[in-house]
Amino acid sequence: MSARVIASRILCPLLLLVLAASQLAIGGNALPTWLAVLLQKSDLDPLTWLRVLIMLEVSFALFILFLGRGPGILLSHLALICIAFVSLAECAAAVRSQNLASVVISASFFTLAAALELVLLRGHPKTTREDGPTRRASPVAKIIASTLVVVSVAIAANAQLAPRTLTDGAVANREAPTETNSRIIEMTPTGWVGRSLRETPIGQFVPDVIDLMEDDGILVLYNPRCGTCHDLFDVYFSGDDMELPIVALEVPPTDTAVLVESEYSEDVDCPTCEFTSLPNGPMWLVGVPYVIRVVDEVVTCVGKDAPEGCLDD
Repeated sequence: MSARVIASRILCPLLLLVLAASQLAIGGNALPTWLAVLLQKSDLDPLTWLRVLIMLEVSFALFILFLGRGPGILLSHLALICIAFVSLAECAAAVRSQNLASVVISASFFTLAAALELVLLRGHPKTTREDGPTRRASPVAKIIASTLVVVSVAIAANAQLAPRTLTDGAVANREAPTETNSRIIEMTPTGWVGRSLRETPIGQFVPDVIDLMEDDGILVLYNPRCGTCHDLFDVYFSGDDMELPIVALEVPPTDTAVLVESEYSEDVDCPTCEFTSLPNGPMWLVGVPYVIRVVDEVVTCVGKDAPEGCLDD
């Protein structure tokens, strides 16, 4: 078996599967920085797109393994070029942020992808005698590959991923302080619908909130210095006849934030609310208020600035 065949049919799928496995293990922080920045600008959930990326990597690996040499080598070229491009972009971002570990990891993946691509570029499959003639995949191989892809996609779609806590792009866009001791955590509640609340930063940092909402409850992210937050509570939650448990979760400012005098009261009007707060210290990047309906720990509805149907039975 030639080096070209080994590179395309064995090493390339193995590299893709290693990437997918590491991303599953790391979670949201494994998402390439440039992609995370684009998603942040579009207000899209990074974990959803990380799942898509994992699905693509596993699908390519399986099709390369089971399809014939011709389609397999073509897919290997495409996969290796993409890996090299993403790794180079990630390496450049890591150099700018002076993250040595990320530089080494990204450079290693780029080197591997570039080396395998150089091996694949040597000769043509029809003229390389050692490779033999190009063969098409049998119908059985295609069925097996398609079945394994469907199973892998289902696993990736339902796997629990750690939330993303790295938001370099968000810091740059918002001109946030960049002290080395401050932790930056971005939350995008609109992307939580259909997911367990335990998979979000809420479940990671304040898991007791989930128990307070029981089997069916409302979570409100707010800040007492926010006028829209006060209006939200006054209109929807100021009565004494609320049937659902309501948890008011305050989003605190960072320790380094300079606060100006506010015209609003420190207390919002919600007689039936359970009040709690996210921990002080990190920079919480999330626009408030948000109203989140949680049923059996799963987010079923998210409203920005208003319930938007989340209070309906």
